[in-house]
Amino acid sequence: MGIRGWEEFLCFIVELFKINLLLTHNIKVFEFISEQLWKWEKIQSQAGFFLEYFINKNLRLISTLATN
Repeated sequence: MGIRGWEEFLCFIVELFKINLLLTHNIKVFEFISEQLWKWEKIQSQAGFFLEYFINKNLRLISTLATN
């Protein structure tokens, strides 16, 4: 996970603590929590995609350099 991923994760944790402090029985709070969890899952999947892309790109570059 890159720096950006850690920033997003820390923001997510801070939001959860804020929600815990202000928790009410309002359904909007629970909708907000589920929305944040969905955003975090999306960030993780995007990070995995980009990591795989850059690893494959670097492996191709190393392979090309090795054959030359």
